[in-house]
Amino acid sequence: MNIFDWKHGAQEAPTENSEEIPDYLLGSLLTWINDAEIFVSYDRNEFNNFDDLRMGKNERMSNLQTYERRTQRKCPYFDEETTATYLSRHGVSDDEVYEFINFLCSRICEEDQRRNGYWGPSENPYDTFQQNEFLHDTGQKILDNLETILMEGGSPYRLERTHQHCRLEKRVDPVMQESTDRLFGREENTPEMRHLQKAWDRIFGRDPDYQYAYAEIVRAVEAVICPLVEPNNGQSTLSSAANVMRSQPGWHYAIEPKNKHAQVSGGFMRLAVEAIMNNHQQRHESGGDSVPLTERQTKGALYMAVSIVQAVHDGLITCDSREKGI
Repeated sequence: MNIFDWKHGAQEAPTENSEEIPDYLLGSLLTWINDAEIFVSYDRNEFNNFDDLRMGKNERMSNLQTYERRTQRKCPYFDEETTATYLSRHGVSDDEVYEFINFLCSRICEEDQRRNGYWGPSENPYDTFQQNEFLHDTGQKILDNLETILMEGGSPYRLERTHQHCRLEKRVDPVMQESTDRLFGREENTPEMRHLQKAWDRIFGRDPDYQYAYAEIVRAVEAVICPLVEPNNGQSTLSSAANVMRSQPGWHYAIEPKNKHAQVSGGFMRLAVEAIMNNHQQRHESGGDSVPLTERQTKGALYMAVSIVQAVHDGLITCDSREKGI
């Protein structure tokens, strides 16, 4: 799977998780699609005026063929001169509009990376420094414009932009978004960060997969809890770590209930670890048909995992008996 997380094997137009686009927003999105498609499909042979990019027929065909391969679905957009025209005339689903926007965002990012050597030296004779600088700035302005349209129009989607990808994802609570942005923004490229990022993408991205996301959440928590609780056990799991926290005295979070009747062995973070572990059905199926994880359950596990990872990083989960050498 590439870094833009396209779902392969989807033979029909997307219908699930559809978000209705209001009329007052649709016009702005179609205008953006038109501008973005011209930008990613500009005629390389007519690139002589920085202020007048023109759609290239061959370039557009190449991009639409790429779109077909990534969605593995026949694309009807070839029938019109621009995709925005087709979308406005043929009454396609709102999901298809968002899907094509997502594709254009990925193409803008891919081309920017290629021009700047992310994939290696460019062999394109049209890539001069001046052109690259103009195209980079123009691409960023187009993406900035989309962010403004989505925000002002109250879209359920936001634009996620990093140095490696650019894609739509569901808008979440600003407090949680700030917390995860701060966590993902750390310089360390640790296993738990990678697992949490994959889980986040599969929950809030355009292609949700809650089973996959939950498995990544479990791996993220294991990556921080197992070395902390069982540093000498190379086969440690959440289950074994939770058992150690329950049996070994002194495990606690930075704050715990003062009332002894409310206290639990291993501290309440052990309960959080066990909750994530016990709801992972792929590891704890008891036979029969399993019930698919819901968006609500997976979000709950992700938010809890973010807190656990942050707490371990900041040294907020400790064991008094170990500190005393017990």
